[in-house]
Amino acid sequence: FVDEVHERSMLSDLLLALLRRCVLADDDAFDITDDAAATTTARFAPPRVIAMSATIDAEAFSSYFGEGCPIIHVPGRTFPVSTMHLEEIVTMTGCRPSGGNSTPRQQQQHTPRQQQNGAPPEVDYTMLQATIEHVAIRGNAGAILVFLSGAREIERCCQAIESSRRLHDAKQQVRVLPLHGSLPPQQQRKAFDRPPDGVRKIVVSTNVAETSVTIADVVHVIDAGLAKVNSWNAATRMVTFRDERICAASAEQRRGRAGRVQEGHCYRMWPAKERLVPQAAPE
Repeated sequence: FVDEVHERSMLSDLLLALLRRCVLADDDAFDITDDAAATTTARFAPPRVIAMSATIDAEAFSSYFGEGCPIIHVPGRTFPVSTMHLEEIVTMTGCRPSGGNSTPRQQQQHTPRQQQNGAPPEVDYTMLQATIEHVAIRGNAGAILVFLSGAREIERCCQAIESSRRLHDAKQQVRVLPLHGSLPPQQQRKAFDRPPDGVRKIVVSTNVAETSVTIADVVHVIDAGLAKVNSWNAATRMVTFRDERICAASAEQRRGRAGRVQEGHCYRMWPAKERLVPQAAPE
């Protein structure tokens, strides 16, 4: 079994290449032969490979493993999730995206903190905080899961929420919990605990919560639309680790986290007209 096969790292691609070689090998490749007697002493069946993912490009993987590789569709069991993009979030919160004194129509067409000359986009923390506050105060009961790209961004967001005057004035109690790979296990486990009645749990996470773990009580997902990605810089001949816009497959994975226990809501911090690439580029 190879789970989350759409996550194309260098090591996972190497693994798939080796598995493909085994699957396509001749039957006698799995014979154990006694060279002295020139006889076969044991025979093993070729391996069966099951590649799994909720957002897999099934046709591409099927053709890679050879003619006759079947595709099995397993129906999902999630609840419906409504989706709002930046234009609707601006109307909902009344907050202006960073970018000056633009008119309401211009605000709705504004891509948040999109950089020029190929530089990665940045998080609009003002819009992000306003969205979190609005959902925490007025949203349906349930935990909020916020997706950011890294530990530094998560720390900044958590500090802003904990010091929020709007939440304090609304007497909205919150439990803010970071979640990323650098945290010790005992601290990571706190993200899965249910809070007391009247307390809104807000988990601010990297893409570790996209597929690796499931937080059962999440009803609201706020997606900044960014992830840390290894990129090769041909000019400097160095590998860089920087923020990039996520692909459509990752966006759907994140959106699905809001519909695990009941009907959920997903708030995407980018315009609806922005088209995401279907799949992330392999490492």
